[in-house]
Amino acid sequence: MLSERNVENLIDIVRHTAASEIMPRFRNLSAGDVETKSGPADLVTIADRAAEEVIRKGVEKILPGVAVIGEEAVAEDARLLDAIGTSETSVIVDPIDGTGNYVAGLAVFGTILAVVHRGQTVFGVLYDPVLDDWMFALRGEGAWFRRPDGTVARLGSCAETPALERAKGYVTLDDYDSSTREIV
Repeated sequence: MLSERNVENLIDIVRHTAASEIMPRFRNLSAGDVETKSGPADLVTIADRAAEEVIRKGVEKILPGVAVIGEEAVAEDARLLDAIGTSETSVIVDPIDGTGNYVAGLAVFGTILAVVHRGQTVFGVLYDPVLDDWMFALRGEGAWFRRPDGTVARLGSCAETPALERAKGYVTLDDYDSSTREIV
């Protein structure tokens, strides 16, 4: 469904958009550049909206005829989600995943893009605009981590989920019930 060139072009549009719409506004937002959607913790910025629009236009050029479903557009009209089930191919975009961090000036956010074909995700990319690196996966082919210098490393999977006591990374305590929070 997706050619190698399509994959490269999708990653390029995400990278270009981050450079032109997301990073220039990072740590440069004014109060009027930030709004709420469903509640006080559900933020959207001028950068989210601008990036989603640029990505949408780029995707439509790369993959004519696909349905592009962006988080910000869906926030305005939830019926857009229906296109995932009714379109042969759809592209789902979260222009800034971690908008709260972005607004707070924390460099822990990214851009997510996924291609769904006939109900199955066939491609996904998680892009880090701050470090200009990304992880991507192709259905049935595997997943990779790529640095801006072109270095590519194939990613593996864990045979099992590590015990919570051995897990590493950052988590939101709200994601865990009260009995587990102490361990986290």
